[in-house]
Amino acid sequence: TSPDDNLDYGVEGDSAARAQLVILGANPRDYGSVVSGGGTADIQFTVQNLGGIDATSVAGSFLTGTNWSWPGGTYPGEALAGSCGDPILPTPGGDCTITVRFNPTSNGVLSDQVRLDYDDGTGAAPTTTLDVDGTGVAPTVLSLSAGVADFGDVAIGGSSATIPITITYTG
Repeated sequence: TSPDDNLDYGVEGDSAARAQLVILGANPRDYGSVVSGGGTADIQFTVQNLGGIDATSVAGSFLTGTNWSWPGGTYPGEALAGSCGDPILPTPGGDCTITVRFNPTSNGVLSDQVRLDYDDGTGAAPTTTLDVDGTGVAPTVLSLSAGVADFGDVAIGGSSATIPITITYTG
């Protein structure tokens, strides 16, 4: 062939939109009230990939890492069977779940952010987020005014004297 000859090659391929993960649900997601220092609440979220290719190198984290965690200790959370992994396939068919646990360590309104970092297929590393909040509350404590309420001997079908007992709620 000479330098002036044109060569034609047939090239085929499919283009696809980059991966785009979203965490479905109200933003922020409110966990309500949970007892501080031992209470927990788990919520399962659906994750969708709205792009046309797999989202890879998926890693879950939290902005502060305080009061929220992955049940079982690792992403995507074991309680309620969190099913997201790596990769996350495009929707439909690629929907998966993550489980996020609220375990408050103090009282009051607490907030954090669930974060999923991933490779969108272009070499970029976007992050999708969902804000979460909940209220840590003190445990409920009930106490009785009398340690023992002695009604004495009472015949079956009889009645006894009334003994006042005060129940006090703290918490």
